[in-house]
Amino acid sequence: MTNIILRANDQHAHQKIDPERTAIIIIDVWDDHWCKHYKKLNDLLAERLAPAIDRFRAAGVKIIHSPCGQDIPPEPRREIILSDYSCIPFYYDTQARHNAISVRNYTPSTAEPISVSKRCRKPNDIFFKGVWHNRGHSGKCCTCSPSCDRPFPRPWSRQHPLINVCEEDYVTDDLDEVGHVLLQDNIENLFYVGGALNACLIDRPHGMLAEFNNVFSAFIRDFTISHLPRDEILNIDPNDEDSQPWPGWEIREKYKLLCETFNINAPVKKSGPCDASSSHWFPDKAYPQLSYDLAHEIQSRYIEQKVCPSILSEELLHAFSA
Repeated sequence: MTNIILRANDQHAHQKIDPERTAIIIIDVWDDHWCKHYKKLNDLLAERLAPAIDRFRAAGVKIIHSPCGQDIPPEPRREIILSDYSCIPFYYDTQARHNAISVRNYTPSTAEPISVSKRCRKPNDIFFKGVWHNRGHSGKCCTCSPSCDRPFPRPWSRQHPLINVCEEDYVTDDLDEVGHVLLQDNIENLFYVGGALNACLIDRPHGMLAEFNNVFSAFIRDFTISHLPRDEILNIDPNDEDSQPWPGWEIREKYKLLCETFNINAPVKKSGPCDASSSHWFPDKAYPQLSYDLAHEIQSRYIEQKVCPSILSEELLHAFSA
C-alpha cells in the first residue's frame, strides 16, 4: 500500500493505493477511425500506452480492455449483424473475453448489490462548450473540412493492435461485466485511459460518469486524448498542409476566458495584421496561443473539477515500483 497525489480542481488529493486492488480500463483506443486527424492522435496514444500497460500489468494491476462499438440504431434499415456494430466479437475466442463472461456468475459474499449511479449529467456549461466534442453538420464524429468518409457502420473492428491483450486480462464493453470484475477482484481504485476525454470516456455507460460501489475513480491525463472541433485543433505547423489559419477573435476570446477560469498559464500571441479587417481587431490585446495541447489541458481541468481527479502515468508507475 502506497500513497499517491492526484490533481483535483486545481488542488491536490491524496489516495492510498495497492496495485493488487487497482484496475486500468482502456476505453476506445481503436485500430482505426473515420476522422484522419483523430486517428493520428489515437495512433500516437497507442504507441505510448502499449509499453506502459505491460508495466502496469507486471506490477499486479488488472487490465480491462473496452473497445466499444457503435450504437445500434433503433430501427435499422438492414438486418442487424452484431459484428457490424460491436468490437467484442473479434475477441470471442480469447481467454480475456471468457474471463469477463465468467464473472457474471460471481456471487459476492455480501448481499450488497453492484450498483452504479451517475455522478452528474454530461458537462454542459458555458466554459466547457468552447472545447466540447462537435459532430459537425453531417452528424459524423469528424470536423475536418471536407469531412472524412464514413464507412458503414464504422471503420474500427478491434482495439489498437499495439496494445497487448493477455490471458489474465478482461475484454468487455458491458457495464454489468465491468462492475462484476471490480467486485470479484476486490478493486478499490479504477483508472481510465483512452479517448476521447470529451466523448467516449464520459459517454459510455461504464465511463467516468459511472460510480461503482466502494471504488475510487480517476483518469491518467497523459494517456487520454480529446476530439476537438477542427478550427480549434492543429494551428501548429505552417508546413503541414492540414494546419488551419489562426482562428477568429470569438474563439480566442473564449479560450482566454477558459484559461482564466482554470488558472492555466498558456503562451500568448498578440493580434496581428491578419485581423485588421475585423471590426473586433485589438492590436494591443494578447490571446492564448491556441493548440491541441491547450485545448486538451482545458478538457482535463474541467473533468477534474466536475467529475474525477487525474494523475500522470509516470507518477502512478513510480508509486507502484516504490
